[in-house]
Amino acid sequence: LVFLLSSFLSSEIHYYQTTKIVPAPGGKLKEILFEKPQTLNPLFPLTTADEDISYLLFASLLKYDGKGNLKKELAEKYSLKEKGKVFWFRLKDKIFWSDGKEITTSDIKFTVNLLQNPKIENPLAKVWKDVKVKIINEKEIEFILPLPYPLFLENFTLKSLPEHVFEKIE
Repeated sequence: LVFLLSSFLSSEIHYYQTTKIVPAPGGKLKEILFEKPQTLNPLFPLTTADEDISYLLFASLLKYDGKGNLKKELAEKYSLKEKGKVFWFRLKDKIFWSDGKEITTSDIKFTVNLLQNPKIENPLAKVWKDVKVKIINEKEIEFILPLPYPLFLENFTLKSLPEHVFEKIE
């Protein structure tokens, strides 16, 4: 009896140590909102519902994981140059907007330029005010700060907008 019980417990322990539980593919995601969304533009959220929906619809170069660490989202690679004055990013391959258009560095630059536009009043404008954006190619982009500031990295959690959709809006 002791042998059978220990064998059973041993096999159960082995099963739980070697099995990884993962969600089944497919299914539906249901998000409960306690207030009505006002806008779908991630640069101008008016309610927490706007922020929640923007988080699901739009991506950024970097994002925070569940432990508060920055991890890559749209970025495949990134590096800091000149002691934190220049931030270089390379976008992942085959990343697309929901309409099928590819996400490029033009979309990233468009978003930052939109924030830098003096006609647009956004609290983030002060953060991005003196940042120069240099597109190297469709996948590589640099952000040049007036002075070195390595902690600026957290600002790349800025959600990007699709230029081909928002460029027509005045």
